[in-house]
Amino acid sequence: MNEYTTLADLKEYLTITDSNSDQMLRGFVTDASEMFNAETHRHFYPLTEIRYFDHPDNPTQLGLDDDLLEVKTFTTQNGDTAVVATDYFKMCGDGYNVQPYDRLVMDTDGDVPILLFSGTPQQANAITGIWGYHDDWDNAFDAVDVLKEDATADATSLTVADADGADLSGITPRLKVQHTIQVGSEHLYVTAVNVTTNVLTVRRGVNGTTAVAHSADDSVEVFRPIEDVGRAVKRLAAWLYAQRDTPYTPQIETGAGTTIIPQSAPSDVTRVALRYKRRSVR
Repeated sequence: MNEYTTLADLKEYLTITDSNSDQMLRGFVTDASEMFNAETHRHFYPLTEIRYFDHPDNPTQLGLDDDLLEVKTFTTQNGDTAVVATDYFKMCGDGYNVQPYDRLVMDTDGDVPILLFSGTPQQANAITGIWGYHDDWDNAFDAVDVLKEDATADATSLTVADADGADLSGITPRLKVQHTIQVGSEHLYVTAVNVTTNVLTVRRGVNGTTAVAHSADDSVEVFRPIEDVGRAVKRLAAWLYAQRDTPYTPQIETGAGTTIIPQSAPSDVTRVALRYKRRSVR
């Protein structure tokens, strides 16, 4: 449910104009995205969730097990102490100004200069945040449309102003099947687009978000994956489609049991994956 290209983009790349293979092509987009995740040991979509961490050997910093894009809440001492944003620094490698972050470092002059635990060091620290890898998180969503009608929290259809209009880059349609969109704080997954009625069929509350009611004129924003990741996944999906009647050897990662990018896949895809590969898994 988190793809880095879309059915429409793949069909354009393959110059397919009919809908006979749509279901198969959607599956290849999903498969290619999951292979890219498994190959790189990271994911390139935003996931909102709470993660727990044991008390570290060095109580002045907390190493993270995933790429962190944004902190919503941070607690220590097994939930008893809230750590506010002015009490810690977000870091990646040796820098403070690069996202995504790989650790939080306590401000020695802050109100909570070290991490704490009560009773047990297990799961003494918790972060509710947005996790994932993106090289331009502040601009990861493009506002492309607005709702034309109110929508309840359980509605699976949304009416927008102009589903097939041009986006900010002049590309049409602006809303596509397999897009992840954001309305308010909720993420929704687009499963169908009716350009005549401007109705989107969606799955609600995806990526750890909560389905809530929305109002007419609320902004509809489209998530934009990293550009070269999207291109690589599209190339990989096209290659999988070309192999549909030709057996190839799937590559299974030892220990994890997940399917990674096959060795016979295009070399430019594997080069992009290598660029983003996590060097160590905490």
